[in-house]
Amino acid sequence: MALPTRKHSRARRDKSRIHWRLRLPTLTTCPQCGKPLAVKDGRFGEFTACSAYPECKYIKLKEVGLDCPRPECGGRIVERRSRRGRTFFGCNRYPECDFSVWNRPVPAVCPACGTIGAEARQTKARGEFRKCLKCGTEFPADAGTPEPAEASASTE
Repeated sequence: MALPTRKHSRARRDKSRIHWRLRLPTLTTCPQCGKPLAVKDGRFGEFTACSAYPECKYIKLKEVGLDCPRPECGGRIVERRSRRGRTFFGCNRYPECDFSVWNRPVPAVCPACGTIGAEARQTKARGEFRKCLKCGTEFPADAGTPEPAEASASTE
């Protein structure tokens, strides 16, 4: 009788962990079928999907809260994971729109083109700065912060 190798014993442990993660229901319901959504653990990390998987294939992606900067796309920027486990940010309409960036997008206003949306970047030499998603202009982190609506309304 052969003993299980380390590879097989790790896979058995991972399967039990994934089975445990499959049954975490959320308070929201599926917009397609009305059944509750569940938090699942997949190959590329955690995701929220419909609990009635074989019949309904709805998946809710982690949205960043910004629109895609490509003209006439109409998609939203979501957080994704690559095959190697690295987090990147791309458009939720992936096959039609191939927009993606490695750095986290933030709602900063570009001083050059006025677009809302920039990458949060940081280097040892320059410190923290932003790079516009549309035109690629780099500007200081404090220059692109949008002013809160209630602060500008109270000054009038």
